[in-house]
Amino acid sequence: RMRPVNKRGMTLHQREIYNFLKKFYKTYGIYPTIREIANGEIDGEQYIKRRKHHSATHETIKRLIEKGWVENNPGRWRALSIV
Repeated sequence: RMRPVNKRGMTLHQREIYNFLKKFYKTYGIYPTIREIANGEIDGEQYIKRRKHHSATHETIKRLIEKGWVENNPGRWRALSIV
């Protein structure tokens, strides 16, 4: 199911979150929740800018899903994964 994905056209915020997803998974072996992404920390270090409102993070994740760079698996806890 894995397919090559062209990352051109990602906004800075999309790339930041995409890289955060990869780093979080590499560090913990699971994908982060929206809250963890908005918090932006990995191993106690601020990896990306903290966001007070989760709506912007949720909207960015939605765009990454629409573009096929991230997958959502409804019904699963920690439902995000990188394609």
